[in-house]
Amino acid sequence: MPTMKSLSHLLTVAFSALAASGALHAQSAEVLMSNTLQLKTSLSLDRTVYFPGEAALVTITVQNPTAGPLAALAPFSIATGCLDLVQLSRNAPALMSAERICSFRPVDSDTPTTIFAAGEQRQRNFNSYDPMFETGMYVLGDYEAVPRGPGDYWLRYDFANGAEAAFRVVVPHVDAAAFARVPDGSYVDPITGATVPTEEYMHAFALRWNNQSFLCVTQSSTSMARIVAADPNGNFDPGGSPSEYFRVATSQNPVASISLTSDASGNLTLQWRDTLGTQQSMFLGTAPPAPTPRAVAVALDSIWVGMGSAQDQEFTGTVIGSSNTALTWTAALEENAPAGAQAGSVSSAGVYQAPERVTKPYNVVITARSQADPSAAALAFVSLGTQETVSTPAAPTGPASGASGAAYQYSTGGAASSLGHPVQYTFDWGDGTSSGWLAQGVTSSSHTWSAPGSYSLTAQARCVADTSVSSDISASVPLAISSSAPTLASVSPTSGVQGATVPVTLTGTNFVTGASVAVSNPWIAVSNVTVVNSTQITAALTIGAGIPVGMPTTVTVTTNAGTSGGVAFSVLPGNPVGFPPPPPPPSDARHPR
Repeated sequence: MPTMKSLSHLLTVAFSALAASGALHAQSAEVLMSNTLQLKTSLSLDRTVYFPGEAALVTITVQNPTAGPLAALAPFSIATGCLDLVQLSRNAPALMSAERICSFRPVDSDTPTTIFAAGEQRQRNFNSYDPMFETGMYVLGDYEAVPRGPGDYWLRYDFANGAEAAFRVVVPHVDAAAFARVPDGSYVDPITGATVPTEEYMHAFALRWNNQSFLCVTQSSTSMARIVAADPNGNFDPGGSPSEYFRVATSQNPVASISLTSDASGNLTLQWRDTLGTQQSMFLGTAPPAPTPRAVAVALDSIWVGMGSAQDQEFTGTVIGSSNTALTWTAALEENAPAGAQAGSVSSAGVYQAPERVTKPYNVVITARSQADPSAAALAFVSLGTQETVSTPAAPTGPASGASGAAYQYSTGGAASSLGHPVQYTFDWGDGTSSGWLAQGVTSSSHTWSAPGSYSLTAQARCVADTSVSSDISASVPLAISSSAPTLASVSPTSGVQGATVPVTLTGTNFVTGASVAVSNPWIAVSNVTVVNSTQITAALTIGAGIPVGMPTTVTVTTNAGTSGGVAFSVLPGNPVGFPPPPPPPSDARHPR
């Protein structure tokens, strides 16, 4: 995505500042802001892939796409915008400059403005070793050439709605290298003021990458009296090599030898021989020719995006310098992509589709190449992450009705992580509370509703390894909570003999978990109470051996909502032998004499 919206903010601030100071009328400041944001800005480079320390050519194009003139801020000025270099570090952008120089710049009556004619296009070219506009900073910030470290970079121009151009720095193999003594230089000793002569050298070297060898020559002389360095594997060592060099020729075959000679005037001649024995030479004059601007260039609206598996992203390309605006789009893996990684695909319209599965982070390089000039291209980087998903759990299962004040248990399950990570669950009880995230492996939880009403219960899952990854919410389950007291319609059987333990079944309504059963006769004990459902309870009644036959006895059910009416239970005569006597009456009981 384009990352530069700072000028919009700058212009908003400028509007307020100018209006407050009286430097411009509020209406004209507002028009200036609006017009500048209508300009279309593009940024392009002479290459998409550079070698460490290589010089680069930057082209900035600003166009008025409207059918009328526009009074706007003037481009190509540090007062209205500048360039920042950004590196894609660990799949995230990081500013390369030690201190951002494109920070807020006050806009006042001295800020340069201009008028763009209808359809007018302005273009400026900058070498990387040139100063940025009227500043002492280089176009690439702290660097006179592209960075020496390999990686993915992009340059952004902070003007109007902004523009960006991406490039890569790769490490080539060194085929051959040479250097030549050129006329001496000099410098002024800051202490003595004396002019001190220095020996100066120009360097040439052949660098091979992507099945081609490139003949390179330094842009200016240095005091380094040795050939460029290579590491133990023969690859270019940017730490021991001069920077700001140009590619001046190519060879399809590897270069076996190279020489660079200088005459007394410093005119250079480059000679090389490839591995097939073919020899070539090139007269360079006192310095190699600098890169020339491309007649056709390509710019992209988005040059970096982070995304996950199965997602898509549309890129829009602009062809500059040709009426043929068609582009050829490709997607390729970067060299350090993990084994088995897939690049995804990009359509002819520039829509990138990420692969279905990404198990480890890696980058994909999107290339938009002009069909009018296939050597003109622009890059974009896609950072693919392991975007994990968790499937939706099953709807909670449990009672569909109950009473307030009673606890009910519900269960869920069935959620899974796309990366195989463990998951955990939570229940939303529909009353403004939840179970919280349950421990891994726990799929059930209980809850008590304090008030009667209709509630909607749902469940959700999340990844244990990355708790920011959650599932969608499950289907809801309705729950009706009633405040009615239980009713008891019958007890079966309706009687039991002295000294027996009688299993009974109680039938009624509004039975809830936690309900209790009571018998009015103190010589009958209740045990094994089980709430089967909201209309049935089972229990055991142990009848004392000495209980009086015919003594009135009732059975009741109690919940948090109240106590039911009593249902009669009869005691029949039985064999009292071997049974303990009934318990004594309470100490405060009154007995008739």
